Amino acid sequence: MNRLFLLLAASVLGTGCMDICDARTVSVGWPSFQLADGTVTSSCTQAHVSTVNIYLDGQAVTSLPCDSGGVDVDGVPNDGDHLFTVEAIDTTTGGITFRDQVDVSDSNCRNLLEDTQPSQGTFVLNFSLSPNLCASATDSYIWFTIMDDIANQTIAVDGSDTPQAWPCGGGTSTTPVAPSFPLASGSYTLERTEEVLYSSSTPTELAGNCSAADFDMSGATQTEVDAPLTDGVSCF
Repeated sequence: MNRLFLLLAASVLGTGCMDICDARTVSVGWPSFQLADGTVTSSCTQAHVSTVNIYLDGQAVTSLPCDSGGVDVDGVPNDGDHLFTVEAIDTTTGGITFRDQVDVSDSNCRNLLEDTQPSQGTFVLNFSLSPNLCASATDSYIWFTIMDDIANQTIAVDGSDTPQAWPCGGGTSTTPVAPSFPLASGSYTLERTEEVLYSSSTPTELAGNCSAADFDMSGATQTEVDAPLTDGVSCF
């Protein structure tokens, strides 16, 4: 009897995994988040995250409250590499504030557990002028657009979206101050940058750089992107 059992087991195994299981369940978790300053927290409240969105190969799977901690994704094909993207959504802005991506490959019919750590880094826009002085200490602003190449979303600081968010000299000086802020890990494109004189809600474009620059963000790292501006160039 024991020998018969072994022969039957060998026969089943010999037929190949894909004949008996062409999909499996992958459990995706987010036990912690890494902030731009390197702090790691398991608290959704401390990370200011309300919701976590899950994607498989770029297609939406589900959106869950952050404190759910994870999700079982059924029916993941067992036919090669597949990419999970985990994006954490900021409680206040509704934008993507943390991100992680993980590849899963063939698992020989086994279900998988994949813990991620969505993270963010610090983006610094090193714009420069010639001469390297802002046109005004109070009314000169830096406008720019960044494309999130993973989410296919635009982050814009321009006439229609927070036009006065980044004073060229910090609002008190003509000495340029580089915009700097947290940005979720991932691939991006700086599409354009301009200095704009913005007085009485009327913008005057003074200098610009319309050349696209690709860059990547990683957790707890600072990424600096140069943008030399040329007088008389308008990109918006």
